Formats: sequence, C-alpha cells, structure tokens
Amino acid sequence: MKPISVLFYIEPVCFRHDPLFLIPCIDWIARIVRMQPAGEISFGFASSPPLCRGLGEQIGVMPCRRFEINPRDILEPFAFDRHAYGRDLYARADSMKDNAPLIRFFQNIDQNFCPDVIITFSQNRYIESLFAHRRTLFWEMGPLPRQGDGYSFFIDPRSHELSNLLNSEIARIRTLPVSTTTTDTLSACWDRLVTAPAKAHPQAEKIAQWMDEARQGRSVALFAMQPPDWLTYEAGYDSVSPDTVMMRWLNDLPPDWIAIATYHVHFRLPAAAEAMLAEMFPAFKIFPSVLIEQAISPSEILLPHIDGVVAISSAVAMTGLLCGKSVIACGRSYLNGFCGNDLRQISTFKPLAKHERMALLMFLTNFYCHPVEDVLSTPGYFAKLIRRLVEAADPITPYFDFSDWSPSRLCKLLTGRDQDQR
Repeated sequence: MKPISVLFYIEPVCFRHDPLFLIPCIDWIARIVRMQPAGEISFGFASSPPLCRGLGEQIGVMPCRRFEINPRDILEPFAFDRHAYGRDLYARADSMKDNAPLIRFFQNIDQNFCPDVIITFSQNRYIESLFAHRRTLFWEMGPLPRQGDGYSFFIDPRSHELSNLLNSEIARIRTLPVSTTTTDTLSACWDRLVTAPAKAHPQAEKIAQWMDEARQGRSVALFAMQPPDWLTYEAGYDSVSPDTVMMRWLNDLPPDWIAIATYHVHFRLPAAAEAMLAEMFPAFKIFPSVLIEQAISPSEILLPHIDGVVAISSAVAMTGLLCGKSVIACGRSYLNGFCGNDLRQISTFKPLAKHERMALLMFLTNFYCHPVEDVLSTPGYFAKLIRRLVEAADPITPYFDFSDWSPSRLCKLLTGRDQDQR
C-alpha cells in the first residue's frame, strides 16, 4: 500500500500577542504523528519558526518534514496590517491583493513535498486554490454541543468557513431522506442529551425567573460573543472592538426583543462597559453570570430560556439552530447557509422545521464530525479517514454515504461513549 503524504499547516501570523497561541493544534498534530505506524503516512508541517520548534519539542526524532515561513514576509504585502492580511485570506472584495510570498511558499511545498492531503485549521483561500489538485481538509472543533464529555472535530473538504459543505451543499442537506423513525429517534436522543440537561441545571428555576422579569413579554436574543484578535472575528466579520459589535447589534434589534450576552472563556466585556451599554440601549439586559459560571458551556444552558441567537461563527449558533431557535449569523462563516443574515429581520426568520433539523444533525454526525479522542488516540482511525478521502473519486462522496450511520453516532459525539440511543 502506497504511503500517503500529509501536510499540516497552521496559521503562522501571531494573534493575541502570543506566537504560540495555536499550540493546541500542535498538540493534536503531535499525537497523530506519534500514533501512526512507520511507513503508512509521511508527515510534513508548515508554519512559523516558533510553532515548528514547538512541534519538534513534542515529537522529538519522529520523522516530520518541516517548512518554516517568516510571518514578516507574508504580512509585508499588506504593510504589516494583520487585519488586511486576514481579509485577504477570506477573499474579501475590499482586499484582493495577492500575497506573493505566501503563494511562493505553498508552491515550494507542492513541488518538494508533493502532499496528498493538506490539513489546516483556519480559512485560507490560497490553500483552496493552489492545492485544488490535492485533497484539502479544513479542521476545527466541531459545531456540536459541548456540555457533555464528548468533543468533536469537523472535517471539511472545501473550505473552513465560506464555501464549506454546510454552505455549498445546503439544499442537499436540507432534503436528506430521513425517515420518520430516524427523525423521532434522533430528536429523542437530542432532547435527552442536550435539552434535558440544560433544563435540569441546578439554577434553571432562577434563570427562568430572571428571564421572565427581564423580558416582560418580549422575545430574548442571546448574543454569543467571541474573542477578538482571531480570523473568524476580524476577517469573517470586522476589525472593530466587541462593544462596537454589540452596539451595532443592539441598534438593529427589533423593539419587541431584548438581548443578553454570553462570552468566550478568553474574553469578557468589563462590567463597566456592560453597564454603559445597558444605559445606552435599554433593550440590553446584563445577565447574572453567577447563575451559569459552573457550567461547561454556559451559553447552552440558556438556550431553553431564549428565543434567538446572534453570533459571528460561534458553535452556540449551530446548537441554537438544532434546538429550533431563530439564528442570525453576522459576518461570513459556515453558518450563513442555514441562518438569517439580517438582525432586523430576526422576528420573521423562520427556524428550521423538525425534519430539517434532524437532516442537518444526521449530516453532521455521519462523516462531517469525528470524535476527538478517536482521531487522536484510536489506532488506525486517522489513517483510515485520510485514505478514504484520498481514494474517493469525489471527496464529497463519503459525506453523503450513510450506509454505516446510525443514531448512536450522535451519542458518541456528544458523550464520548458508545451507548444505546434510546
């Protein structure tokens, strides 16, 4: 069996003032490299010098060819404006200046390493175009609930955000032939593993009481805020401060709605800034975070109590969709196909019908999302996954082959355990 060559690429530009901000991706890659039998896969890695050194420290003498690129070289075409650099990766209309140093870097890898597969963890139009003759896979943590013990990777063969399968194949996903039995089984599993635990949260009664007092008959929108200083935020949306984002959203919120905000673990708006927003925009209510501070995924605990979700690319928005909420995606992300894009129209946005939600869930749990521990720790899982995509005449085919799918896949992805789906 011919060995497969796999190249991992991690964004080399520094974010959050930390050259090792993306070190978790290094940890994933190192575990995969260490686990593979010799001769089955040849590995390559491309990124900044600090991240290349970080990988070397983890894998030691294990073979993995490394390609270093100086972030200075790929920022220089944009006068070292990282925001312009990021917008270019997203092929934004206001920034269509080719990054010649990055193009040369990828061309050199293509000629000298000849990867069968390129795996990356962020949006990159150059990888999509320059490696179109290869298999390109975009990875990230899966857009499934994270309040249980299960975590997943999504693996998309087209794009990280823009032209990925959730956007480009939306009609096909919406109309998957899901039987009534499968719909009911999936729905019951979702209710048991996602909805019921949220409703059974120790503070659920106090949350419901606070919501009733705050809403006064109005609908509630959850602003699922993301940390700035990353591509999905500053390139997928805009390079403005989070309070500016919230002011924009509050200004567009219909008068019969109020809004609350939850924050990413790496960012929270200061209390004084929240108080100022509430004074400027009376529809903004400051939710007492103490009620959900012990939750693994605080935003998910609130979903039974709210009516809509507003986000850029947060996984909470996907969970909201699957819970039947009105969801607005502001910006350019994998959410655009299934969500509304105008917050002023949130009242009229029609949530997904039950059969559409279960078709989407069936697609996500078939081949799109994979258990993190299986990918990183189960012998042969990664190699089998990669070989299937390499050998497929069309890389989309495995995603719509449901011959091995069962509702138990959802249980495994959400809990990390194989169990009965009933």
